[in-house]
Amino acid sequence: MTRSKLEYLGGSILVQRPWYFQIHHRAVNASRILAFHREEKAINPKCQIRAWLITIGPTISSQCSSNEWPSSLEAVCTHGAFLMQNAPSETAELLDGLCFNPKGGRISASHFIKIFVNNRLGLMKFLERYIEKSTSTDASLTDVVETLLELLLHEVNEVASNESAKDKDSQLAHLRGLIMRLLEDPKVTYDEGKALILCKQRNFLPGCLYIWMKNKLYDQIMEHYILEDNFEAILKACEEYGDEVPSLWFEAFKYAADKPQLGEKLPRLLSEIESRNLASPLVVLRLLTSPDADKCHTLGSVKAYFLHYLESGKEKVEANEAEMQRLREETLRNREIARQSKTRVKIFQQQKCAVCNQALEPPSVHFLCDHSYHKS
Repeated sequence: MTRSKLEYLGGSILVQRPWYFQIHHRAVNASRILAFHREEKAINPKCQIRAWLITIGPTISSQCSSNEWPSSLEAVCTHGAFLMQNAPSETAELLDGLCFNPKGGRISASHFIKIFVNNRLGLMKFLERYIEKSTSTDASLTDVVETLLELLLHEVNEVASNESAKDKDSQLAHLRGLIMRLLEDPKVTYDEGKALILCKQRNFLPGCLYIWMKNKLYDQIMEHYILEDNFEAILKACEEYGDEVPSLWFEAFKYAADKPQLGEKLPRLLSEIESRNLASPLVVLRLLTSPDADKCHTLGSVKAYFLHYLESGKEKVEANEAEMQRLREETLRNREIARQSKTRVKIFQQQKCAVCNQALEPPSVHFLCDHSYHKS
């Protein structure tokens, strides 16, 4: 009985059939033999499955026509989980051949995801290979990328929460590196909004920061650091992106306004606010004012800012007064000229043209402002 079943599994009666037809019959019979193998000591049929997959894999490109692919896809999807369980590496090679065969049409990795039930690591490796080899940029590849990203983020959390995991740090570093390479790969297309949501849900900060920086969402970066109470990161973000988004300096000041322990940082923030004209001193004073004495800064931390403001205000007042005096004198002078033009005779004595600086010859034009020109 064992011999006949094994012969049927690898026998010649199916050789002339299409390979996807062979998948169905060999998988069905192999499952029966595996059940029999558990009861009797017989030749392990897994070896037969592996040998057959190794043989059938290279024939896909040469023997399968374009109209056979729907049947091929159905056969692999039906028995793929069984084949993956008993011959994982050979089945993975078979799937790679299906995905990247030029005759495969619209077959993609998304068709085979259900084959990897309870085989998360195998699915991640399969999707990595697919993305690496794929040259497509359509929606199907986008779905594959997002699926792989979600798997990697889930795996990071699983490893991080597993206290008994071996080489935990190296595993986390490897997985996080894979995630960042996936996000940073210019050839890979994905929905950045969905990727950001996934990274937020899994608390994967490097991914969030990368997407924020890529889209120049510097206010989101600042908001994140504020929620984390990380002033050093806040200040660094201001230094890196403050020229592009000056309001970040004001947000940093508002964060530090009720934290006396950051008093030594206030002069730098106030200096940037003043130089960029981000807020008036009254607004600054209002933010620094608090009924809670524990949240108030000392006068020494803001004294220099307000003194400089008062001094600069005094200089502006003096400059404005000088300008007013100059305009007043000029007005009086112009009024006197206007009065004299009405009561006195104006004698034009200019001898050269105000434009060409040549000697004036009649006909010429003279103006009351003492400018004379050639008429033509």
